[in-house]
Amino acid sequence: MDFPLQLNINSLGDVEFVYGMDELRQDLYVLLKSLMGTFTQSPSIGTLAVPHVGDSVYLESSVRRCCEQLRGVSVRNVYLSGDYVVVDIVYNGDATTFEFSIQSF
Repeated sequence: MDFPLQLNINSLGDVEFVYGMDELRQDLYVLLKSLMGTFTQSPSIGTLAVPHVGDSVYLESSVRRCCEQLRGVSVRNVYLSGDYVVVDIVYNGDATTFEFSIQSF
Protein backbone atom coordinates (compact mmCIF):
# COMPACT_ATOMS: atom_id res chain seq x y z
CA MET A 1 0.00 0.00 0.00
CA ASP A 2 3.03 2.28 0.27
CA PHE A 3 1.73 4.06 3.32
CA PRO A 4 4.66 4.03 5.78
CA LEU A 5 3.99 5.23 9.29
CA GLN A 6 7.49 4.82 10.54
CA LEU A 7 10.75 5.54 8.82
CA ASN A 8 14.04 3.95 9.80
CA ILE A 9 17.12 6.01 10.52
CA ASN A 10 20.23 4.39 9.06
CA SER A 11 23.76 4.45 10.47
CA LEU A 12 24.45 7.75 8.67
CA GLY A 13 21.48 9.40 10.32
CA ASP A 14 19.48 9.46 7.08
CA VAL A 15 15.80 8.56 7.05
CA GLU A 16 14.79 5.52 4.96
CA PHE A 17 11.46 3.99 4.04
CA VAL A 18 10.61 0.55 5.40
CA TYR A 19 10.01 -2.39 3.06
CA GLY A 20 9.03 -6.04 3.15
CA MET A 21 7.56 -7.42 6.35
CA ASP A 22 8.12 -4.13 8.23
CA GLU A 23 6.01 -2.34 5.65
CA LEU A 24 3.38 -5.08 5.76
CA ARG A 25 3.15 -4.82 9.54
CA GLN A 26 2.57 -1.07 9.25
CA ASP A 27 -0.04 -1.56 6.51
CA LEU A 28 -1.91 -4.06 8.69
CA TYR A 29 -1.70 -1.71 11.66
CA VAL A 30 -3.18 1.16 9.63
CA LEU A 31 -6.03 -1.04 8.39
CA LEU A 32 -6.77 -2.41 11.85
CA LYS A 33 -7.03 1.16 13.19
CA SER A 34 -9.24 2.34 10.33
CA LEU A 35 -12.93 1.61 10.53
CA MET A 36 -14.47 0.39 7.30
CA GLY A 37 -15.20 3.37 5.08
CA THR A 38 -12.79 5.79 6.75
CA PHE A 39 -9.48 4.81 5.16
CA THR A 40 -8.35 7.72 3.00
CA GLN A 41 -6.69 5.74 0.20
CA SER A 42 -9.68 3.43 -0.29
CA PRO A 43 -12.95 3.75 1.62
CA SER A 44 -13.84 0.17 0.66
CA ILE A 45 -11.23 -1.29 3.02
CA GLY A 46 -10.72 -1.17 6.77
CA THR A 47 -11.93 -3.10 9.77
CA LEU A 48 -15.13 -3.89 11.53
CA ALA A 49 -13.17 -5.00 14.61
CA VAL A 50 -14.21 -3.18 17.73
CA PRO A 51 -11.75 -4.20 20.44
CA HIS A 52 -13.82 -3.09 23.42
CA VAL A 53 -16.52 -5.64 22.56
CA GLY A 54 -16.10 -8.69 24.79
CA ASP A 55 -16.76 -11.22 22.02
CA SER A 56 -13.33 -12.63 21.15
CA VAL A 57 -14.72 -14.75 18.29
CA TYR A 58 -16.09 -11.64 16.57
CA LEU A 59 -12.83 -9.74 17.12
CA GLU A 60 -10.73 -12.60 15.73
CA SER A 61 -13.01 -12.96 12.69
CA SER A 62 -12.95 -9.21 12.02
CA VAL A 63 -9.16 -9.07 12.23
CA ARG A 64 -8.88 -12.04 9.84
CA ARG A 65 -11.19 -10.41 7.27
CA CYS A 66 -9.36 -7.09 7.60
CA CYS A 67 -5.90 -8.60 7.05
CA GLU A 68 -7.01 -10.62 4.05
CA GLN A 69 -8.00 -7.41 2.24
CA LEU A 70 -4.33 -6.90 1.40
CA ARG A 71 -3.19 -8.59 -1.79
CA GLY A 72 -0.91 -11.57 -1.15
CA VAL A 73 -1.96 -12.01 2.51
CA SER A 74 -3.61 -15.15 3.82
CA VAL A 75 -4.27 -15.60 7.52
CA ARG A 76 -3.45 -18.92 9.15
CA ASN A 77 -4.60 -18.02 12.64
CA VAL A 78 -5.80 -15.11 14.77
CA TYR A 79 -6.00 -15.34 18.53
CA LEU A 80 -5.94 -13.22 21.65
CA SER A 81 -2.97 -13.40 24.00
CA GLY A 82 -3.45 -11.16 26.99
CA ASP A 83 -3.87 -7.61 25.71
CA TYR A 84 -2.65 -8.50 22.21
CA VAL A 85 -4.15 -9.82 19.01
CA VAL A 86 -1.71 -12.27 17.44
CA VAL A 87 -1.96 -12.76 13.68
CA ASP A 88 -0.19 -15.64 11.93
CA ILE A 89 -0.05 -14.84 8.22
CA VAL A 90 1.49 -15.92 4.97
CA TYR A 91 2.52 -13.07 2.69
CA ASN A 92 3.68 -13.94 -0.82
CA GLY A 93 4.80 -17.35 0.42
CA ASP A 94 6.58 -16.18 3.59
CA ALA A 95 5.07 -16.98 7.00
CA THR A 96 5.29 -14.56 9.90
CA THR A 97 3.52 -13.58 13.10
CA PHE A 98 2.55 -10.08 14.17
CA GLU A 99 1.25 -8.89 17.53
CA PHE A 100 -0.92 -5.82 17.86
CA SER A 101 -1.97 -4.26 21.14
CA ILE A 102 -5.74 -4.30 21.48
CA GLN A 103 -5.60 -0.89 23.15
CA SER A 104 -3.89 0.59 20.08
CA PHE A 105 -6.99 -0.05 17.95
